[in-house]
Amino acid sequence: EATDSDDHGRAEELLGQALRGHRDEVTVATTFGYDTTPRPWDPTPQAPRHDWSAVFAGRALDRSLQRLRLEPIDLWLLHHPGMDAIEFDELFELLESQVEKGKIRHYGVLLGPGPGWGDEGAAALGERRVAAVETVYNVAEQMPGRDLAALAAETGAGLVVRDPLAPRLDAAARARLEFLERDRGRTLDQALLRFALADPA
Repeated sequence: EATDSDDHGRAEELLGQALRGHRDEVTVATTFGYDTTPRPWDPTPQAPRHDWSAVFAGRALDRSLQRLRLEPIDLWLLHHPGMDAIEFDELFELLESQVEKGKIRHYGVLLGPGPGWGDEGAAALGERRVAAVETVYNVAEQMPGRDLAALAAETGAGLVVRDPLAPRLDAAARARLEFLERDRGRTLDQALLRFALADPA
């Protein structure tokens, strides 16, 4: 998975290079939604801002395809959308048209990190029928991932799990979970992955 806003698309370029000759062996996901255009006239640099307009999204898709040098993108994700993006009909009309044109196979939303964004994920799954929701979901941070996984299963969508190895678990908490690897022929990280993979979504 690449992110279009990482170093002005450098992650997409590297991913595209790495996939030369292996395109059919992988699923490619990338994101859109942040406008990282430099504004030299602005004396105070601002953090990237969202732009959910169809014009911006169309340009972002073309730039991603150009950097990746492959088509179609398997999963194109709205990057940290607020409810305003989920409710924007023009954006979802564009997404549907890009599926019809064969530029993308599916679209979804990337939420988080951390708690929150449950309402946006539920609306994207229930009202917009997105193909997938990506969110933090692990033994230490189960919400809103658990609820979104259940809703994804109901709607036939998938859940892309971020941070399945629970990186924010402190040493004491990890020690309490060591029973998951004892006499089972697996590492704690393997057990944590099994936790995430046990969900049908």
